[in-house]
Formats: sequence, C-alpha cells, structure tokens
Amino acid sequence: MEPSAIEDITTRDGDALLYQPLARSAAPSGRSRAKCRNVHLHEEQITCPYCWEAITFVVDPSESQTYTEDCFVCCRPILVCTEVDAEHISVQVTQEDLGF
Repeated sequence: MEPSAIEDITTRDGDALLYQPLARSAAPSGRSRAKCRNVHLHEEQITCPYCWEAITFVVDPSESQTYTEDCFVCCRPILVCTEVDAEHISVQVTQEDLGF
C-alpha cells in the first residue's frame, strides 16, 4: 500500500539537522514522483525579545529570509531576519510589531 502523502523528512546529523524537502515531478504514468535534495539546517540560539528566554531556532542556510516564528516559551510572534553569505549566517530578531 502506498502512502497518500509524503512529508518532508528531518533527521539529526551531528550538530546540524538534515532536511530533505520532497519535490514532486510528473512520472510518465501521470502520477507524481518524489525527489529528495539535502539541505543542512543550522541551529541558532537567540534571546526572545519578549520574555528574554534563550531559545533555539533552526535556520535554512540556503538563502537569506525574513519570517515570523512564535517563541517556544511565551508563544509571542518573533520577527526573524537571516542573512546568509558564503562564510557565515547572521540572525537578528525583534518583536513582530516593531519590524526591522
């Protein structure tokens, strides 16, 4: 029996997480076929701008991005800005309503 939906896979590989998003492509029969690509995710420790607790975020190093993620402690929305270059990853956080 074939599963109805294939989910992304996350596994731990040393200090980084290994994320395998599954891209869909059409097979000759018309059914979709899953393709895997490996992306090493990095863990970054930040301080919540609301409750000041140290929390860990998982960052995708493949591109710079800005997104909102809830604090794991106080559940308030944190605006996260990641800047990725060839040598390092920079992560800035602020309260969502303050912006960057």
